[in-house]
Amino acid sequence: MNDLKFAFRQLLKNPGFTAVAVLTLALGIGANTAIFSVVNGVLLRPLPIPEPDRVVHVWESWRSEGTAPVAWPKFIEWKQQSQSFEAIAACNWGQGFVLATGDKPELIAGRAVSCDFFSVLKVQPLKGRSFLPEEEKAGAPAVAMITHRLWQGRFNSDPEILGRTIQLSSKGHTIVGVLPPGFEMANKAQVFVPKTEEGELLTEREDHSYQVVARLKPGKTVEQAEAEMNTIAARLENQFPKTDKNWKVKLVPLREQLAGDLRFTLLILLGAVAFVLLIACANLANLLLARASTRRREMAIRAALGAGRWRVIRQLMTESVVLAMLGGVLGTLLAHLLVELLRIARPDLEAVHPWNVSMATSIGLDYGVLGSTALLAVLAGILFGIAPAVSASRTQLSEALKEGERGSSQGVRHNRLRSLLVMGEMALALMLLAGAGLMVRTVWRITQIMPGFDTVNVLTFGLEPPQAKYADRNQRTRFFNELCQRLRNIPGVEAAGGILYLPMIGGNSSLSTKVHGRPPLPEGQNSPNYRLVTPEYFRAMGIPLLQGRDFTEGDTTNSTLVVIVNEAFAKQVFANENPLGQRLGIGDGWWRDGDHLPREIIGVVKSVRQMDLAQPPMPEIYVPHSQSLWDYGLNLVVRTRVMPASLIPTVRSVVWGLDKDQAIGEVSTMEQIVTQSVASQRFNAGMFGGFAALAMILAAIGIYGVLAYSVNQRTREIGLRMALGAERSDVLRLILRQGMTLAVEGMALGLAGALALTRVLRSLLFGVSATDPFTFVGITLLLTAVAFLACYWPARRAARVDPMEALRYE
Repeated sequence: MNDLKFAFRQLLKNPGFTAVAVLTLALGIGANTAIFSVVNGVLLRPLPIPEPDRVVHVWESWRSEGTAPVAWPKFIEWKQQSQSFEAIAACNWGQGFVLATGDKPELIAGRAVSCDFFSVLKVQPLKGRSFLPEEEKAGAPAVAMITHRLWQGRFNSDPEILGRTIQLSSKGHTIVGVLPPGFEMANKAQVFVPKTEEGELLTEREDHSYQVVARLKPGKTVEQAEAEMNTIAARLENQFPKTDKNWKVKLVPLREQLAGDLRFTLLILLGAVAFVLLIACANLANLLLARASTRRREMAIRAALGAGRWRVIRQLMTESVVLAMLGGVLGTLLAHLLVELLRIARPDLEAVHPWNVSMATSIGLDYGVLGSTALLAVLAGILFGIAPAVSASRTQLSEALKEGERGSSQGVRHNRLRSLLVMGEMALALMLLAGAGLMVRTVWRITQIMPGFDTVNVLTFGLEPPQAKYADRNQRTRFFNELCQRLRNIPGVEAAGGILYLPMIGGNSSLSTKVHGRPPLPEGQNSPNYRLVTPEYFRAMGIPLLQGRDFTEGDTTNSTLVVIVNEAFAKQVFANENPLGQRLGIGDGWWRDGDHLPREIIGVVKSVRQMDLAQPPMPEIYVPHSQSLWDYGLNLVVRTRVMPASLIPTVRSVVWGLDKDQAIGEVSTMEQIVTQSVASQRFNAGMFGGFAALAMILAAIGIYGVLAYSVNQRTREIGLRMALGAERSDVLRLILRQGMTLAVEGMALGLAGALALTRVLRSLLFGVSATDPFTFVGITLLLTAVAFLACYWPARRAARVDPMEALRYE
């Protein structure tokens, strides 16, 4: 207690030193706590379901490369034949439901799931029950389960909600269950319905459109289950060689699937903030070493009065830990602010990936994180306090108690430990700056890429016409054709069309394809991406038509089946031929005599980067929505001559004028969508840049502090030099040389470390090498300039020393 009381008195006695030390440490601890909060929430915290380690995603994998969704018939066969799973379930990628409970219908996210879905996750409804097996069958009564949030928000926590009928996409559904609080699918689904097994769903083996999750039996490992599933896959390949050839099975644990690409990014960021904390600790060690030198007489008096070496170390370590705890308290407040900023900058930290089958992960400062912060603060206190404490305990009584000792004539290198700390700070700062520079270059490279379409003045929104109201395929076609025509008639609109998956949104599907009259296409060319579009979509998106014609409203199921291919497909399949007039067989459900009906190629369009800007254009085929056998909603695209936002009210009124029961999805512009597509790269660059800037500032403060202290200690020496004829410029060069020597040596170490560590970042980079010379030269020059400024001010002060004032003490 005496040590604690004295520590607080000492800190209050030196408020400037205390403020700088606490703030420096708070920045380091706050950044570490914030990033650890995210790492804890995404990678470490137990998932809110029983025994989550037994839950796996079951994917198909073509020739063991990557992962792909599953065809429903194959899921049924897995369910019947596998022995490794306690339960296995499937769901679609998500769909929109028009919920009509008020004056204006609302489009909400939902999922169609198999009856075992909640059994796999072992989620017990708060009210009611889960789905029954008979509710999957064709003709079964329509039922639904809703989330707790929807129950509270739209139904005011109605205690009589069970058995109530609600209108979902113009079809009555009876609510049979309310999910518990906190259950939230990653795509924010608010309503769940049974996936009805009927029609082509039971036979279409090429429609890889469903996610599968399973719970392992007790004692079964992922490896054992995967081996069994691949045995089943081999059996199915022999049974269905046309559709199942080369398809394997890959199991991914739920935690690993949840984290996705964020795992690596978060671990890299955790390492980066650890560097920041090390630099902060080095700064504080330098501060305490400087302070210890001014307290030599105090330590000598303590020793003369009988204090042992351990007693002196204990007192100084107590002061360090008190400083650290104060820094930890302020750091926790800063961490809370930083976590909120992270949520704004990257919302998918809470939902990890929009299509993952999991509950959303809440990110925040829980008791585990706060405990870790306290431990981090104590360890930091020990880390930056031990060297100054040991150094101060070695005080020589005879030297320290001499009167009149007013300085030293020894240079900055006499303080070897402090010099080494500064060199370490410079090295760590340069390593962080190198990573940040590469990230910034990556973002710049990506933003220079042309996506293949014109993003200016393009408005988009989604529509899901209810199947109950538009059961017939031709009805849906007429609805979208009429809607697009009305949108084109709006003043200020140039073109309007629709597509199933907008570019940069991430939706994708591929279908087996062959050229009629030719041998099968080589593997890798026989499954191009498949796009459903309406007439005038290409014009609305600004995608150039290179050959042939666009789709028209005359392309219907009663006319010739047609297709448009992109430039990448045309070059890959018809390298030296004219693709127009060629016929393709596509696995989209049109069959005759056991073979795909041919579609005539009527046009070639410029290739578009569909998934994201970093991925090159893939071979693609476009099919008119009016000739599709599948019932899908569309994303409408409206090109305008005016600001797109100004037409949003008009667009809404046009949709409701055609069908007052339609719910419009999120309205955005293509510029916003493209910007969002590089959000993760911007996030990485911003985080690394922020931490690197903090590290650079702390390193500059460190080198400034060492030189300022050195100048103060060498005032007599500098005065004597000037009295003997040294010019002010000589003194300026002397101090600058000493400071810049430390900085350059530190940067040399940092360059060596950066060349090794930036290789770890390769998977996060695009269009730039991990050893990009431009980046390394640029950040070295930047850090050199900052170091020069940090050295200049102490050197300038040294050059202004008055010789008479400096020598007066003699």
